Amino acid sequence: MRFHDLRNTYAALAIEGGADLKSLQAAMGHSSLAVTANVYAHLYETGLERVSKGGGKRPRLGPLRSSACPGKRGEG
Repeated sequence: MRFHDLRNTYAALAIEGGADLKSLQAAMGHSSLAVTANVYAHLYETGLERVSKGGGKRPRLGPLRSSACPGKRGEG
């Protein structure tokens, strides 16, 4: 398993848990929202799909913590 496989799993689980794109951008350390959207936008439900399921409160996304992430300081 590659490091980026773990990052992608983290992102997918965060999205499933209700993380918004801006929070995901910060957690993943992407330089712009466009980068995050290009990589992960396909995992988000459309607004209509969300409304048809009843919506719900969105939980906050915790930080990505890994000492293996270059340029990031975290607990590993």
